[in-house]
Amino acid sequence: MKNIFFGLFFSIFSYAQNSNSAYGTSRPIKTNLSETINEIERNDFRYREQKRKNKRSKKGFTTNGEKILIYGGENSEVFLGCLNCDKFHKESIWNTMGDFGSVFGQFSIWNKFREYGGQMGNYSPFNQFSKKPPILVDSKGNKYGYFSVDSFYKQSTDLKLAIYIIENWEVISEDVNSAYIDIFE
Repeated sequence: MKNIFFGLFFSIFSYAQNSNSAYGTSRPIKTNLSETINEIERNDFRYREQKRKNKRSKKGFTTNGEKILIYGGENSEVFLGCLNCDKFHKESIWNTMGDFGSVFGQFSIWNKFREYGGQMGNYSPFNQFSKKPPILVDSKGNKYGYFSVDSFYKQSTDLKLAIYIIENWEVISEDVNSAYIDIFE
C-alpha cells in the first residue's frame, strides 16, 4: 500500500513542480512523505471509527457504537457472543468460523443441539419455556433485557435487532452468512 502511495505521491509532486499555477509559479507541496502518510492513515482511521460508531443496518437496527453482548447460563455467567459485532470479529454470533457463530459451537445460539441454542436448549433464547434465557448487556454493563422468544418473560429486550433475530431465528440459523448480509450490508 505504501509503495503504491509513494509512487502516486511522487507522480503528483513531479507534476506540481513542473507545471505552472494560474500565477506562473509552481505550487508548494509537503515534502515530508512520512508526515503525509501518517496524516492519511489517521484520517482513514477516524473515518472507519466514525463509520463503525454510526453503523446502521439495512433493516434500521442501530448500534450506537456499543457492542451488545449475550450472557447465558444459570447465573448469566457464560459468554455467548456479541450480537452486533462484525461477521469477522472472533466473538461475533455472525462469524460462522468462530465459537459463537458456528452451528456446531458449544456456546453458539445457532447450535440447535446444545443447551444455549434451539427450541429445546435450557438456556436458549429460542426456547419459549426457558427459565433462564440469555441477557443482553453492553461493554459498560448496561442491561438491555432478556433475549427470549417468550415476549412475556420479565424484562424481555426491546432491541429491534434482538427481536428480529428471535422472530427469524430458524431461517437465520440455516444460513447465518446470508442473514448477516441481509441485515447489515
